[in-house]
Amino acid sequence: MLKQTKVNMFQISGDVFRALGLKIKIAITVIFSGLLIGSVILLTTSTFSNNFNDQLLDATLNGSSESETLHDKFIGGLLKPGFDEGSCVSRYTQSLLYRKPSPYKPSPYLVSKLRSYEKLHKRCGPGTKAYKKATKNLGHDDENYASKSVGKCRYIVWVAVYGLGNRILTLASVFLYALLTNRVVLEYSRCYGTMLNNHAISANSTPRHLYLHILHDSRDEDKMFFCTKDQDMIDKVPWLIVKANVYFVPSLWFNPTFQTELMKLFPQKEAVFHHLARYLYHPTNQVWGMITRYHDAHLARADDRLGIQIRVFSDKAGYFQHVMDQILSCTQREKLLPKVVSQEESKLNMSESQKLKAVLVTSLYPEYADRLKNMFWEQPSSTGELIEVYQPSGERYQQTDNKLHDQKALAEMYLLSLTDNIVTSARSTFGYVAHSLGGLKPWLLYQPRDASAPDPPCVRSTSIDPCHLTPPSHGCDADWGTDSGKVVPFVKHCEDRDNDDFGSFSNASRFEDIVVKHIQFRASSCDGHNMRAHSHLLHPKLRFNMKKLEDNILFKISGMMKLTITFATCLVLSMVLLLPSYNISNLHKSHLTTTGGLLATGFDEESCLSRYHQSSLRKPSPFKPSTNLVSKLRSYEMLHKRCGPGSDAYKRATKQLGNNNLINSNGGDCQYVVWTPMFGLGNRILSMVSVFTYALITDRVMLVDQRNDITDLFCEPFPGTSWLLPSDFPLTDQIDSFNRTHSHCYGTMLKNHTVNSTTRPSHLYIDIFHDSRDHDKMFFCEENQSFIKNIPWLVVKSNLYYAPSLWLIPSFQTKLIKLFPQKDTVFYHLSHYLFHPTNQVWGMVTRSYNAYLSRADEVLGLQIRVFSTPAEYSDELKNMFLERPSSTGELIEVYQPSGERVQQTDKKVHDQKALAEIYLLSLTDKLVTSTRSTFGYVAQGLGGLKPWILYEPRHKKAPDPPCVRAMSMEPCSLKAPISACQAETIKTTPFVKYCEDRITGIKLIYLRYGETHSNNRHLLPTLLRATTTTTTILLTSSTASNSYGSKRPREKLLGGGLLATEFDEESCLSRYDQPSLRKPSPHKPSAYLVSKLRSYEKLHKRCGPGSDAYKSATEKLGLKPGNGSSESVGECRYIVWVPFSGLANRIISLVSVFLYALLTERVILVDQRSGISNLFCEPFPATSSLLPRNFTLMGGKRRDRFFEDRGNSHCYGTMLINSAPNLTETSIPSYLYLYLVSDYSDDDKMFFCEEDQKTFIGEVPWLVVKSNIYFVPSLWLIPSFQTELIKMFPEKETVFHHLSRYLLHPTNQVWGLVTRSYNAYLSRADERLGIQVRVFERRAGFLQHVMDQIIACTQREKLLPELAATQVKNTSTRSSKRLLKVVLVTSLHPEYSVKLKRMFWEQPTSTGEMIEVYQPSEERVQQTDKKLHDQKALAEVYLLSLTDNIVTSARSTFGYFAHSLGGLRPWILYHNGNRTAPDPPCVKAVSMEPCFHSPPLYGCQAKTIETTPFVMSCEDSNPGLKLVDAPE
Repeated sequence: MLKQTKVNMFQISGDVFRALGLKIKIAITVIFSGLLIGSVILLTTSTFSNNFNDQLLDATLNGSSESETLHDKFIGGLLKPGFDEGSCVSRYTQSLLYRKPSPYKPSPYLVSKLRSYEKLHKRCGPGTKAYKKATKNLGHDDENYASKSVGKCRYIVWVAVYGLGNRILTLASVFLYALLTNRVVLEYSRCYGTMLNNHAISANSTPRHLYLHILHDSRDEDKMFFCTKDQDMIDKVPWLIVKANVYFVPSLWFNPTFQTELMKLFPQKEAVFHHLARYLYHPTNQVWGMITRYHDAHLARADDRLGIQIRVFSDKAGYFQHVMDQILSCTQREKLLPKVVSQEESKLNMSESQKLKAVLVTSLYPEYADRLKNMFWEQPSSTGELIEVYQPSGERYQQTDNKLHDQKALAEMYLLSLTDNIVTSARSTFGYVAHSLGGLKPWLLYQPRDASAPDPPCVRSTSIDPCHLTPPSHGCDADWGTDSGKVVPFVKHCEDRDNDDFGSFSNASRFEDIVVKHIQFRASSCDGHNMRAHSHLLHPKLRFNMKKLEDNILFKISGMMKLTITFATCLVLSMVLLLPSYNISNLHKSHLTTTGGLLATGFDEESCLSRYHQSSLRKPSPFKPSTNLVSKLRSYEMLHKRCGPGSDAYKRATKQLGNNNLINSNGGDCQYVVWTPMFGLGNRILSMVSVFTYALITDRVMLVDQRNDITDLFCEPFPGTSWLLPSDFPLTDQIDSFNRTHSHCYGTMLKNHTVNSTTRPSHLYIDIFHDSRDHDKMFFCEENQSFIKNIPWLVVKSNLYYAPSLWLIPSFQTKLIKLFPQKDTVFYHLSHYLFHPTNQVWGMVTRSYNAYLSRADEVLGLQIRVFSTPAEYSDELKNMFLERPSSTGELIEVYQPSGERVQQTDKKVHDQKALAEIYLLSLTDKLVTSTRSTFGYVAQGLGGLKPWILYEPRHKKAPDPPCVRAMSMEPCSLKAPISACQAETIKTTPFVKYCEDRITGIKLIYLRYGETHSNNRHLLPTLLRATTTTTTILLTSSTASNSYGSKRPREKLLGGGLLATEFDEESCLSRYDQPSLRKPSPHKPSAYLVSKLRSYEKLHKRCGPGSDAYKSATEKLGLKPGNGSSESVGECRYIVWVPFSGLANRIISLVSVFLYALLTERVILVDQRSGISNLFCEPFPATSSLLPRNFTLMGGKRRDRFFEDRGNSHCYGTMLINSAPNLTETSIPSYLYLYLVSDYSDDDKMFFCEEDQKTFIGEVPWLVVKSNIYFVPSLWLIPSFQTELIKMFPEKETVFHHLSRYLLHPTNQVWGLVTRSYNAYLSRADERLGIQVRVFERRAGFLQHVMDQIIACTQREKLLPELAATQVKNTSTRSSKRLLKVVLVTSLHPEYSVKLKRMFWEQPTSTGEMIEVYQPSEERVQQTDKKLHDQKALAEVYLLSLTDNIVTSARSTFGYFAHSLGGLRPWILYHNGNRTAPDPPCVKAVSMEPCFHSPPLYGCQAKTIETTPFVMSCEDSNPGLKLVDAPE
């Protein structure tokens, strides 16, 4: 009847609609169309934004119809519906979410065969009558047993042997045999081969069971199993027990009977294992969780995925370099991995978008993955691809049957199967399973011989099917001796078979499908029918609702009427869906500002951000404060304002303190209770709420003893007044002495019988502790309260939550029931009212919440308090979910805000961190707490959470059960102060119960309708379900601004003409691209310097290595004076630089030597034996600066002679000591050795004298310089040089700046380190600060006074902001843009950067800036001449030079190099030897030039130094000289 009414209604509407005019119809249609479009837009943007990614994935993988979704879910019918998806998540989600659609489709015949098998297994499997009958007489001698069983149920038992890969392959083989022979497979004896050998089997005697031995070492008799004749006999045996370690499927195809059936089952012959594995194997939720977590974290983001499976078959397994070489050779030759940029060539085009390729390595040994990681970090790829290398585990040795090991192995197999391409080791069953499961044709690594990589290194497989490593090569009957690889055309020898004399592996077979299948994808047409089919892309609930609407509304109505109804329906549906979110938004806004009226509204929000903004982080509370409670709080606030500190009433009340007899004085109608903090933070908060509860019901004013810095933790809770006990309170000096022996202690007064009705003291001390005496507990008796209520002042010390005991006082209970009808919300409401963390603490809370919790689908809090020694719980959890992640597939992140190790009550920062952690715990969805932990009580009560409480362990064993679900969110009064007057009341009060975690404790409960207390133990898998932080950060990094993206005009890249133009840019990317990372330098090179450099380049080309002049000059080296040794003077003269000391010392001395070469028109040659070519490109065009390795003075016995002491006969200083040189044709040597090292002698310093330069040194053809100092300032003090230098460098402090930018161009390898770090960490910053830390002390490492000095310097000089004393503004929500400042720290020790990171996490900055701290490396020990170490050091120098401001350590050449290269005047940290931070901590340098640490202050330059205005003492070194332009 109802349905008929609906039909009539729509028919009437249709008649009315048809009666309307055409224009009106069109108008209605247009209106509804507009409403529909608007609704769809709103619906799409607001309702389904969270489901967009899932829908997109569903649409991409599963086709365009619901039927195709089911098709993918069940793999084309391979799987049967009906399983509980939750019990085995991997069963239906493997193909649906993680795999690309397989080109191999199961045949309908295979699907039908599997359904038939399932029925057979169900009829004959374990537990069935057939199974019981078949096993009943299996062990007895019954000659007719076989005939009784044949034709009903027959079985094949698979026995697991060898490793996981072997087991998976053999089980698939056994299952296929079972399919072919209609047997039931069971997992776990007579051996068939032995029976044949002993002639113990005949047609007349069928055994009850047979054992089939199909291992790699099977005998020929064992292999007769594959023969047709033998199968006829075996088919009659009811029970077969198979032990195998090989994939024997290919050999089943040799049997003609099987072959016919197999062709129908598998038209694509190579897909046998592929289909069977996907049917048979579904990893448990625990393993699947491991798979999906790894996939989502490391593979899901990649544009391309490569799997590399490495198994080394060697007596001495481990890492082998030749295997590593083979892997690289294979992957690069087959274009699976790009080559890395060589030092000579780079084809990296950074202007193109970079693709991310993830390389998944599985091996017992982590070294292979480590080598790949380092290779692609140290040098970029030649294609510009970003290469990530990941290895899930590195077990080092196989541990078959070790549960966790096998689980990890299986997870790795599945991860490999999810890649796009795969490389596997020869003959590895692990690899066979992975590539076959994934439907991948692998590249097979040939087995190496003689510890060398084979050539070719690998071969592409022609099939996805595994290899049968030891097939039956003998043949059957007449075919005896036939090569099994040539029996049928679709069975071929494996590509990875061994060609050596290993007979058991010499004749392997695998499938080769010779038919090429073309996969066709059907395009859907856009008609109405297909649009309906696309409804599966919508949210499931909406899809269901749409279906119901379609069934119930669309009757036999005209086309126009259908359209109108459809529009109206969509509009209503959209409004219904949007209305809740609108209402929720408004409700949330109301909740945010008033929390149900609990809070007053007259506070300044900025002074205490947490007061009104806590609710923005919390879910809407189901616990609403009663109107009585709200009214009581408003009344209390008026009382506190009238009687609180500063009021006349307070002044009168404090005057009466000290009078013991106050019968005739009421203290001006104001009474007080003073709370004094005791014990830890959790205890204090609990006791304060208890005191406030008492104050509410007795109309007292609560005042808080502030001496323990309560103001560092909480804001004022009451408007227009203060809850803090004034510091001039008369009893302040006595409060600390209040104890149980004090004359004003109420319990003591009762004990001494000094309480009477005629005498009222001015104040009482109330002692409520876990060990309170019975007399103290009398405080909770009704009769005693009659006396106490007349006392004006109460001072309470407590460490308990004693609110439950207040409910047991009859007169209080009546009031409390009105205030808290939901009795377990006392702490919840009062803590939300009283406690509002200060802005500093709230900053800690919000920063942690936004960074770690806000993204989660669900958050679990775990609070651990061990009343014994500490342990590393969060680390254990992290490691557990690294090795054994959740069984549900959720992603688990473990976060611990702090790790203080020791409780430090009353230490400000410690307490603030603790309070922040309490609030973070209260923001979780579920909570686990430790037994008897007041910290946990506060968190659960504040969050309105009923926690799972961990039972206290006994005897260092985990209790069983381990935890219990709390029946209430109220804290426990651990040692309930139950007096004699309450002993009976507690038994009869239904809402007070004993605590779950303390038998002597009591708590308030309130059982809501329909609520149960089931102990759900499935908590950890729901710890955190969100996209991982690593994914987000990596995607951000990969899209960082690209320094190569915008090409600047050529002249700008050349530094004002400083560089020559004829270099090949690709060979040395840094040469012309440095300026693209730098701000334009304000220091321009002079035209004279540019001209001088061009002239030098011509000279170097004419005289450099390989030239005729060079050959001539080297031939005369070593000749005795007077034999033509000086004939090259005026033609080509040379200066050889020999590296000495650390990297920075070498660079500053190299620049010094080059400047000397410019001034004296010598050709500089660089000793290359220390790997200078690994660091820098050639600086001069069309020639080389490197001293040839066959240089005369560096060979044979003279090798390294210039590293010897100053006693060398060619050392200039030694020559001066022995005899003054004379300028004659016969006395000029062919070369001089100049020792310009920091410890050089006065004679060595004569090098800087004008006369020595002119009369002798200038005439010597070859100079060899050993130096570790920047001696440029002293060159300016040589008169003949000074004139030339002034023309070259009008800005005198730019010498190193210009020459380093001309000379020093990092190799592509080093430049890759620089640009990768810059783009990832520095490019996004609004400002960059470099801090270079070098400690010159015997006990190097982290020194606190150095840390203090760095902070003092950077904050005093406004380089880093100070930490905010209070968080005056929530800049994260109130500022359109917060400035990001990146601090780049370079140090051998990581502790300095760690301390800075922690500092800016714990407190926000006073300026609102975001501070990021980054340290590229942490080597701890200087390793000069170690290639990679030096390259990293050089990269860090260049990164420092790219900052906007820089702080360096005193006397550090590393710092000199960085700031001079960058054109920066540094702040120099003073050196202090007494292990205290100096004051002032640092000084701003007046010049960007390096300091000359060991200048020749005496001798020929002594007076010149004093009179030269552009040379001054260094700020950080005395003695020391540096060049300046305008000394200050």
